[in-house]
Amino acid sequence: MSKTSSLSPNKSLADAASDPTVLQFVGFRLGGKDYAFPIDQTREIVELESITPTPEVPDHVVGVTNLRGQIIPIIDLQRVLTPGAPATNSRQAVVVEVRGQLTGCLVDSVTRVVRLPQKEIQAAEDILDQENVRSVDGFARHEGTILILLDASRVIARC
Repeated sequence: MSKTSSLSPNKSLADAASDPTVLQFVGFRLGGKDYAFPIDQTREIVELESITPTPEVPDHVVGVTNLRGQIIPIIDLQRVLTPGAPATNSRQAVVVEVRGQLTGCLVDSVTRVVRLPQKEIQAAEDILDQENVRSVDGFARHEGTILILLDASRVIARC
């Protein structure tokens, strides 16, 4: 995963790590769109070798897997964000931690770690009405695309 920066030329990456006005995200692609989770909600990126299907769960719950001795649920993030969407064929997952529980979120591909100045992030409530916000925290322009910034706790709460 390559690291990129949206920092001004007079700020170094070391400054970014200690600058509270610069936020870090793990970027990924899903269904042709660019998304990101805050880096502090992200534990790791994994290639899943096996997923054990689980009966009597919603369609977006793919099953469970063993992650270094811990059984964690795996969700199809595409189906969570877009109910009725086709299943994701990927085995790559962004593992997030919400209230002490790890959950693997299937994504098409992980793209990069992104550093965004807080002033360049537009809150979802400023763009969408409250009913349509759900899992989206905000939006940011980055390298010619619009990043959809998700809140992992609200995504998992929808499951």
